[in-house]
Amino acid sequence: KDSEKDSEEEVSQDEEMETGEEDQSEDVEGKDSEKDSEKESEKESEASEDVGNLQLAWEVLELARNIYSKKEAKEDRLKLAQIYLNLGEVGLETEKYEQAAEDFMSCLKIQQELLAAEDRLLAESHYQLGLAYSLGKDYDKSIEYYRNSHNVIKSRIG
Repeated sequence: KDSEKDSEEEVSQDEEMETGEEDQSEDVEGKDSEKDSEKESEKESEASEDVGNLQLAWEVLELARNIYSKKEAKEDRLKLAQIYLNLGEVGLETEKYEQAAEDFMSCLKIQQELLAAEDRLLAESHYQLGLAYSLGKDYDKSIEYYRNSHNVIKSRIG
């Protein structure tokens, strides 16, 4: 009877060891899939944070645009141009290329009224317009504004 008991205990210990090994492999697989899903949820969270941040930036810039569009001083008009430039950059980030081009154009018009023809801010605005048109697949306009940017820089250098 003692030998039967011993062999039964050995069998149950063997079963526990086998089961434990299976549990461990399931644990490892479970942990891997948990890590994968955590990484995916972090990426989704970052993406939604980006959208949230861009939306917030757009709202703040729109508010600033409304305030500065009512002011007439040269400094305020230049700030309005910068606001349009920033709105255009938000448009590029959100892949709203047509809106971005409109905002960059508004910026450029104000800058052309108030700044010297060789001002680097004009070159930046032309460049951003070229980028917006390029991303929007309007390559002819893109080239035109890239060339304008180049010409401003060339005239600045002398």
